[in-house]
Amino acid sequence: DPSTITWHNDDANKTLITPGQFSITTISDRSSRFHRDNAVSLTRAKRFCRAADSIGSSIDSTAFLLTFGALPAIGNAPTDPTNEVEGTAVTLMCSFSAGLPNPEIFWKFTAKGTNKMVDVGTPTSGNQNNNLMLPNIQRNEAGTYTCYIRNPFGNVSASAALIVRYKPTVSIQFNPSPVKKGSSVTITCRSDSLPLATSHSLKRNGNFIPENSPTKSPSNTPSETIIEWSYTLIGSNETEGMYQCEANNTLGRGESQEKELVVLLPPDAPEVVQSAASDLCWSSGYLGHPPITNYSLSCTSKTDNLCSNEPAQFLATVNAANFTTVNNVSGILCANLTGPSADYTCSIGANNGAFDVKTSADASTRPGKPGPVTIKNIADVTNTGFTVNWCVAFSGSDAALTSTINGVSADKATHSYDSQTQQGTTTVTQLDPGTSYTVTIKVSTSYGEALSEEKTQSTTCGE
Repeated sequence: DPSTITWHNDDANKTLITPGQFSITTISDRSSRFHRDNAVSLTRAKRFCRAADSIGSSIDSTAFLLTFGALPAIGNAPTDPTNEVEGTAVTLMCSFSAGLPNPEIFWKFTAKGTNKMVDVGTPTSGNQNNNLMLPNIQRNEAGTYTCYIRNPFGNVSASAALIVRYKPTVSIQFNPSPVKKGSSVTITCRSDSLPLATSHSLKRNGNFIPENSPTKSPSNTPSETIIEWSYTLIGSNETEGMYQCEANNTLGRGESQEKELVVLLPPDAPEVVQSAASDLCWSSGYLGHPPITNYSLSCTSKTDNLCSNEPAQFLATVNAANFTTVNNVSGILCANLTGPSADYTCSIGANNGAFDVKTSADASTRPGKPGPVTIKNIADVTNTGFTVNWCVAFSGSDAALTSTINGVSADKATHSYDSQTQQGTTTVTQLDPGTSYTVTIKVSTSYGEALSEEKTQSTTCGE
């Protein structure tokens, strides 16, 4: 049979709900809808429906909690700010005009060029307004700010894009740094600004450099806020100095920090001021930049070594700190040529870490100590003696030369030497038959001495 459907509060009296309190729509004799279109206050209560037939029978549904409220609605929405300058204050407004229960208002921020949203500001619940205050905006705060209004029945949102404008921030770089004299160096300037810089320049020691001196490369704009420009110049005394890049836009001027371009300069080649009495002396004028750190000396004999067919030579390194520098002009530095007695061709080098300059000079160690002694052979061996043939190079032409043999008294040895051929002979007599001797030749002058290598030789046993 057709049923009558009524709605009731789930209270002690099962109070009937009349259509004037809520909207009750009969859909058919078997269904009914209970609803409320425009809630003006939050209502929560348990309800149930009752179906009754014509003979008085009825059945109740299960009671359920029914809550009536309203979706939130935006009152004041944030709007896109324009011409906001870095360092100024910005207020983004947001409020709701409807919503039951009272909505929560909160903000999120998406930085420019990213997709990541982060919370900003302080959420409010129950307050109709939640304005976001940015008291000192910076360029990294540019992006999209979104206001969310939310209650249990839904949420709404509104967004505003914040554009932060700022004057140029400028940097400067050298490549390479430092630069050698005569080599090229690139100076690169970079400006970050919004709007983009409209003019840019380079200064040296506080003075603007003309556009084409040094050579200026075309500008490059890798992004809407970045502009780069560069210059190429040759390292020299004139181009060394303090450099600074400058850029301008409608908000003002930006300058990089001053940066020093260091040009490495070669020292003057050493000048020989004395070459006599076994001393080779030189001085340097300009010490270079950085100053000379050490000198080197390499000498090779002009005289043939008839003993070994190899020229006598020696090397020396002298720390530049070991002599006095006055008004950037060095004192005199001398090397005592203590090599074997000979005439030499020498090379003097001055090094400051970036450059190595050399000067050639002739020098002599005559008179000087003897050169290497070589035992060529031992001959004429008998039961009482033998003859040692030896050679000594660079003996010192004007010096008296003597020689001795290890373990043999002077009265048993006779020595001779020819300075033209550099050959010497020592004849030993009055030795014991069948005896082994260690032979070493020592050659001495008043300027020094030289020893040969050791040789072992035995006398014969027979007469």
